[in-house]
Amino acid sequence: YWRRIPAAAHHTLSAAGLIGAAVSVAGLAALLHGGSDGGAGLWLVLMGWGLAQGVAFGSLMAHALAEVPPERAADASGLLTTTTQLGNALGTAVFGSIFLSLDATGARLDSAHAFADTWWTIAAVFALCSIGGALLGRSVLRLRRAAAV
Repeated sequence: YWRRIPAAAHHTLSAAGLIGAAVSVAGLAALLHGGSDGGAGLWLVLMGWGLAQGVAFGSLMAHALAEVPPERAADASGLLTTTTQLGNALGTAVFGSIFLSLDATGARLDSAHAFADTWWTIAAVFALCSIGGALLGRSVLRLRRAAAV
């Protein structure tokens, strides 16, 4: 679907999606900080987050494999998938540890604060990752311009 967006904007999609994910996750943290159920705002934040993730990671994966020669595509794809899975496992361990260390008593309000603080941390990580997405997008744009000359 993201290829329907004009090609001139493709290099911005990863960073834009990651920034959108950071904003959505920050909204999630703000909504649930006090222990509320989030109401209708929760659904909007989660839909925004899903949309942002789709924009970010669809284009991110395509950019990561953009200049791989066809004879190495299988190896590059396998390496990318393995790296993604390792990142998922590491992220779950790190952010789960942050949450568990903040949720000292297990009381509802303590858990809500720990949950929100963990999501604030995740929002900051998404924001930092958007820098990498922007740099990757610039590299792909530069390579495509050089190939067109």
